[in-house]
Amino acid sequence: MRPAAIALTGLVFLIFIFAVVACIQVILLGLGFLLCLVVASGFIWGERKRRVFSVPVFGGSDVSDSSAAECAPLKIEGRTFTIQELPPRLEFIVGYRNLHLLIAIVVIAIGSGLAAISSRDPLLSHLDPGSYRYGEIYFLCYLMAILLLPAPAWLSESALMRAPGITLASIDGQSGALWVRYQFNDPQGGYYGGTAMDFGGPKRDNLKVVFCSPSNPSVNRLSCGLLFNRVTWLASAK
Repeated sequence: MRPAAIALTGLVFLIFIFAVVACIQVILLGLGFLLCLVVASGFIWGERKRRVFSVPVFGGSDVSDSSAAECAPLKIEGRTFTIQELPPRLEFIVGYRNLHLLIAIVVIAIGSGLAAISSRDPLLSHLDPGSYRYGEIYFLCYLMAILLLPAPAWLSESALMRAPGITLASIDGQSGALWVRYQFNDPQGGYYGGTAMDFGGPKRDNLKVVFCSPSNPSVNRLSCGLLFNRVTWLASAK
């Protein structure tokens, strides 16, 4: 690296360090506000009630010919069927889960913001990096940054679940304990799939419900890959 580039990098780093020291309480307040905004946007943007939906069995995602030929039982979202017992449509209900996590995020964000506002030190005051107050704000900033990870997942799920395309995806198998490989076809015959982290749901399914964007099916979520929504059989919810 050239000396000029090294000097410029060092100057930018020093400016950043100074900004963090001088405005760390403002940074904490901004992170808390951002978290509350993301969570609130998910509730406003998304569907706020449980919904019933049905999926045609041989609609957008077909059972493989080999499975049909062997008449092997199919496990769909935890329930087992034979080929002959499959109804024409499968009825499910989708509702929220892990809302306590969102509530905890909002409570921590509001509390952290109040800690910055109610401090005897002005928001733009310089805090000694070796002081207890600086360490407290520094820790809360890190905590806010960590809590930003699940918050966008909530917002993206809310946007997708507002008016999704719904079909069945065939499961290729599990890659390790937390990952599931899947594939499906949209109504136009396009082929999509990938891997999804399993956040909880029935294991060893042949088919699972998948939600996708009608205009762009490559944006999709498998039922077990939803962190804040749960898919259950309608008969089980009654």
